[in-house]
Amino acid sequence: MDGFLGNAMGFDAPSTPEQLVAGRAELSLRPLLDQDRNSPMLVVNGATTRWSSRAAATPS
Repeated sequence: MDGFLGNAMGFDAPSTPEQLVAGRAELSLRPLLDQDRNSPMLVVNGATTRWSSRAAATPS
């Protein structure tokens, strides 16, 4: 997935982990989520995906 993130950050070549960490703030959705004019959202996640385990998808 680092290739997807690097591409979203504008890299035109494979990025290093250090570059990804340095650029992660640019991808933050926090300013959008902090607005008081947002509508409620329903988030649906599959039981398992390639990137999350069944334990991560199970409510605790």
